Amino acid sequence: MANRQGVEALAHEIISSAHERADEMVAAARARAADEVRRAEEEAAATRARVVGQAQLEAVQERTRVEAAARMEARQHILATREALISRVLEEARAQLTGGLSPQERRAALEKAVFASAAALGGGRLTVRTNRQDAPFLTPELLEGLTRRLAARGIAAELEPGPTADILGGAIVTGDGGRVIIDHSFDARLEQHLLELRNQAWEVLREAVPEWVAL
Repeated sequence: MANRQGVEALAHEIISSAHERADEMVAAARARAADEVRRAEEEAAATRARVVGQAQLEAVQERTRVEAAARMEARQHILATREALISRVLEEARAQLTGGLSPQERRAALEKAVFASAAALGGGRLTVRTNRQDAPFLTPELLEGLTRRLAARGIAAELEPGPTADILGGAIVTGDGGRVIIDHSFDARLEQHLLELRNQAWEVLREAVPEWVAL
């Protein structure tokens, strides 16, 4: 009887110990599982952060690229607009100088150009060239009148008409056997004003474009 009780007590102790060990193993397994889940979540969060960060960086880079391309395109458009504006103004000016002046105005402009050129050359034997349209104005009477006006300023000059020139109007005067030239043609005046016209057109366009377009 005593032996049986001893065996039962030993069996109970073994079973209790087994249960405790099983409980410890389950708890350890749960703890390891929780650690694995936490690590997995941390790694997933880190991965998401990297992906989001990379996506944000790429988005910023793409936006910068698009904005730079837009600014470049805008600048090119503005430059093209400026040149088109200048070309239009020059064409209008050429049309005005070609057909918009009366004969009296063209004759007066020719006289002024010849007088200024001869004065700048200091007189001497000078050849006067103008275009085919204004060549009939270079009469002996006109040239003699200019010679007298120059003489009144102490400039001795001998003016003679030369071959016609491919110009819009005004005059080209040469001296010293053609080695010295004064160009008072309409074309030269337009060329002189071209830079000023370009700057004015640029300022007008600058006022009309957005601030983000760096000019």
